Order: sequence, then C-alpha cells, then structure tokens
Amino acid sequence: MTIHRHPDDTQAGATPANSRTSTSPPLRIEELRTRAAPLDMSGDQFRSLGHDLVDRIADFLASIGTHPVTRAESPEQVRAALAANRALPEEGQDPGALLRDAATLLFEHSLFNGHPRFYGYITSSAAPLGMLAELLAASVNANVGAWKLAPMATEIEAQVVRWLAQFIGYPGGCGGLLVSGGNMANLTCFLAARAAQVGWDVRRQAGRRRWAAPLCLLVCGNPHMAAESR
Repeated sequence: MTIHRHPDDTQAGATPANSRTSTSPPLRIEELRTRAAPLDMSGDQFRSLGHDLVDRIADFLASIGTHPVTRAESPEQVRAALAANRALPEEGQDPGALLRDAATLLFEHSLFNGHPRFYGYITSSAAPLGMLAELLAASVNANVGAWKLAPMATEIEAQVVRWLAQFIGYPGGCGGLLVSGGNMANLTCFLAARAAQVGWDVRRQAGRRRWAAPLCLLVCGNPHMAAESR
C-alpha cells in the first residue's frame, strides 16, 4: 500500500491522520513510455514467422487433393481438437507456436471448398494471389469508411467496379461497392431501392414524417436467405 497526500495536506498543520490512502501503485511514466506492445514484433521475427507460415500454406495447397474434402466431424469433436473448454489464458503464447497450432487446426479440421472433389456449395476455391492480397491489405489495415481515410483503397475499389461493369457490358459510368457477400449485397440493394422509391430522404426525415404507404418487396419462389430474413 502506498500513501499519497492530498494537495490540501501540504498546508501547515497537516498530519498523516488526514492523508488520503490509496492502494494503487505509483505511475511509472518512463516504463509506460518505453514498454513494448504485446502484439509487437521485430522485423526479423515478422519475416521468420511469415516465411514459415507461407511455406506451410504452400505445402497445404500442394497436397489439398490428398486430404478428404471434410472429416465430417461433430461439433463436439471439433471443440475437443480446439480444447474449447479451456479457461481464458492468463498469459499470451509464443507467436510462432500460436501460428503453427492455428494452421494445424485449420488444415486438419476444415471443409475445403478448394478441394478438387468439392461440389457442395457456391464458394469458390481460395486463390493464392488473393491470399497474398489479403496479407497486403491487412498490413495497411485501411479504414475504408471514407475516401480521406483510405484514398488508394477507395480508388482501387472504384477501378475494380468500373472494370467489372465493362466486363459484363454495363455502362462504365455506373457506381458500386464491393461487399462481403450475399447478405450485405442484398441489404445494400434494399437500401438503394428504398431510397429510389420513397421520394424523400428516409435517413434524415424518417422520424419527422409518416410513410404514405408501406413498401412491398417482390421475390421469386426461391429467394436468397437475406430476403427471407427481412
């Protein structure tokens, strides 16, 4: 326990009896300024871990056809492999061991949509170039919420949209967004349709004016799950 005096206690006549007692440790400013972030690593360590992980991924891609498409494990078996019942660790793990363990778990307990005998769903195979692109994007970790926050990432997205439009014969002056998947694509379309059809700014005026009539969504007999959940 440390004793910290209140500013009033510096006046003449102050005694230990009217000091303020605190159980907090004194601030070590210099230690806080020079401490290393828990997730930080040196350039050499990053290179070593990155090269090792890329080698593991390359070996996995080269041998994916020799593995079963899926082990068809039960949730209990997958949780047992992960040791999911463990309590929250009090200390971190060596990053090399952490990456090796995570790679082993994923390579041994996943359904491989890149397998040559996988025909079960619409998900495409993972592209090696896409893997490297994900690493590159994560290294910048851009906040793509506004052009000013991510100027080059925003322009890359706009260029990809223009090229996709040209590829399918759509007008080159169109706009668009790259989204995470079908759910977000459908939600984005719903919002765009609503903005186009209601005739007024829903975002700014929804709390101040009444709907003239409810909007109706027409779908086919087999809609995407996003339409069913709306």
